[in-house]
Amino acid sequence: MEMAGRVFDRMLMIIPLIGGALFFLAVIAINGGYVYKTTCPRPTGGNDSSWSYNIDDIVPYTRTVSPPCSTHSASRLALSWVGIWSLGHGATPVKITTADKQEAVALGAATKATADEYARENAASAAITKEMQAKGVTRALEDKLVAFVKGSITKWGAIKARVDQPTSASDKQLLEARQLLSTFVGYLATSDRLLLSGTSGKDVNAQYGGKLVTTARRLQYDLAFLKARYPQVKDWTNLPSK
Repeated sequence: MEMAGRVFDRMLMIIPLIGGALFFLAVIAINGGYVYKTTCPRPTGGNDSSWSYNIDDIVPYTRTVSPPCSTHSASRLALSWVGIWSLGHGATPVKITTADKQEAVALGAATKATADEYARENAASAAITKEMQAKGVTRALEDKLVAFVKGSITKWGAIKARVDQPTSASDKQLLEARQLLSTFVGYLATSDRLLLSGTSGKDVNAQYGGKLVTTARRLQYDLAFLKARYPQVKDWTNLPSK
């Protein structure tokens, strides 16, 4: 009886402590739903991150932001950091497969090819504009411009076909970046086709300029993480945002 009494007394001492600990954990869990880290890609590359305590939110864990930014609660980040519930945006995913590594190399090459072609287009456009200002719009210049745009469409199509090849990769962020690159070059090819059909540059820019900027920024955000996750890839190139 004496031993039972001691055990009972010990339980009476521990129960308040357990209750206090649970209350403390509950407070942390609730407050974790008001603390957020928000990350936004810069137009020139890289990212800006900030922390905020949003006590004005009526319900915790419900805050959202518009793409291409992303936001996660402190609790969600903590679960990812300890490996319980990965966000998929860390430098070391749970498992990197051989197919992921192969796709990372292929995507890196396709991204570089896209940036290189984009730079070639800009340089050629500047040269054509300079010739137009010097000589006016001649038939020879028109033919040169048509050939240039047709060549660009062919190159964008080739890059898109490469990116759209079937893959066994399982890294979700890698696959997302792959889709974003495909979308980006698809927009560029469509823009060039519209120009070739006689649509004004102003109208084409109004229709696709914003889409291109948003897609490029989202891709830059993914590449910032993928570059750290796949160090064997040396040729990542962030796409221009405008």
